[in-house]
Parts: sequence; structure tokens; C-alpha cells
Amino acid sequence: RAVIEDAIALGMALTPENRKTEGLNLSLSVPENILLALRAKRGLFSRVPQSEQRRMVAEFIGALGIKARDAHTPISRLSGGNQQKALLARWLATEPDVLILDEPTRGIDIAAKADVLREIERLRARGMSVVFISSELEEMSRVCARIVVLRDRRSVAEISDGPRTQSAVLQAIAGSHG
Repeated sequence: RAVIEDAIALGMALTPENRKTEGLNLSLSVPENILLALRAKRGLFSRVPQSEQRRMVAEFIGALGIKARDAHTPISRLSGGNQQKALLARWLATEPDVLILDEPTRGIDIAAKADVLREIERLRARGMSVVFISSELEEMSRVCARIVVLRDRRSVAEISDGPRTQSAVLQAIAGSHG
């Protein structure tokens, strides 16, 4: 718990690879899940006024296109894409400087992927540092300004100049087998 609070205090946020086991509290509602990290950032005894909570949740639901039957729907009843968008909203509520997204489009439908990728591009355009970890080469080519190929936790190739195409990434991966 202290590690999460320290990371939030340093302006960092992480959406983990497995949203169901590591990211979300499936028994809570959409708004409760969105507000968890903000409450951690402000401190255990600091209250977020109800009006601010409602405004913030409505803003993120609208901006990210989160679809839920109503505000009190348990997050476990949402599609994978809407769960992922709610998890992203949770961390955006903390206004991080660095956002680490680990496989943010895994297990979600095409429309939700498009929404998530559009939001990542919007965040980058605003100047937020986004670390995008993905096995989806097409997505990486689309949203990354720089691609680093890792093997055994070490950088073996980097593509920052020139085209960041799928073929350039595949060539970097193949070239790193040496």
C-alpha cells in the first residue's frame, strides 16, 4: 500500500496487465473504482466533496465513453473494454505526470480499443509521459514516439528516428537475436 501511495505522490500511475486481479475492485461500483486512487492521493482522512466526486466521475464517463447501466452498477458487470476505461479513469483522476499502461487493449473489443488508443494519443498531445507496454505492434506504431525492444529486461533495440512501422519493429526484434 505504501508503494502505491509513494508512486501517486511522485506523479506516477499504472494500469496493470490484468485489470481483474490486479487493477479493479470487482465488488465496487464504477464511481467507487474511479475514485479509489484519488482518495489514496489525498490521504485517508481527506474527504472528496460529493459534488466534486459526481462531477469528476461524470467527466471521465463522458470523456472515455464508459457504458454502464447506471452509476451504481458493479464494475464486474461491465464489458472488458468499459472496465479498462474505468481503470484508466481511476489513474487519470490523480493527474499523473507519468502514466504506465501495461497491455491496456488486451481482451477488449475493437471499439473500446479505438477509444483507449484515442485517449492515449490525446494524453501524449497534452504532454503527458506515457509508457505503453504492448505486444500489439500496430498499436505501438500508432501511439509511440519511441519504441524500445526489451529482452531479459534489457534494451536491445530502439526506434525513435524514422518510421515506427510494424516492419521496423519486427526488424528490430529479429536483429536483436544475436
